Amino acid sequence: ISSKDCQALGEIIRDLLPGSENPIYAVANFHFESTGKVLRGRTSLAVGTAIGLKRETALRWAAAVELMHNASLIHDDICDRDHRRRNQSSVQAAFGVPLALCFGDWLVARSFELGVSAAESSGGLGAAAVNSLAMGMRRLCEGQAREFNGKPVLIWEDYFRVVEEKTVPLVLAAI
Repeated sequence: ISSKDCQALGEIIRDLLPGSENPIYAVANFHFESTGKVLRGRTSLAVGTAIGLKRETALRWAAAVELMHNASLIHDDICDRDHRRRNQSSVQAAFGVPLALCFGDWLVARSFELGVSAAESSGGLGAAAVNSLAMGMRRLCEGQAREFNGKPVLIWEDYFRVVEEKTVPLVLAAI
């Protein structure tokens, strides 16, 4: 994937962030000061290119997957009470749990909006992709919940299962 495409993905994400009148404006801009590796978005762009999707469709899908992934990171930081993410304060540490939760949910909603937008321009394959995004987030939530269901994760096999359940679903949705 070209650096031009990665830059375009970052621009799409920044353009989707709420305006200054929105109550989560500061939270969104704070969180996206650093975008991370955008592995899922880059994967989506590579697959989209390989199967011949229009560039704009591939970019919208990549942004949808990235927004969903970022929502999962924010929710994970809340669950784990993490105070650091990407070498800065986590959203929940900087703005509190209520705003972090609202922003994470906002990202889920925006992700689906983008996913539907990409689906509408994909020539008929989009509904299955949006369904995979929904299933990916559901499976990720189930994996996250496994950490907090009252049964300690004491052996490596169980730990790796939790990590797999929290990581693989959105990588698959990217593909």
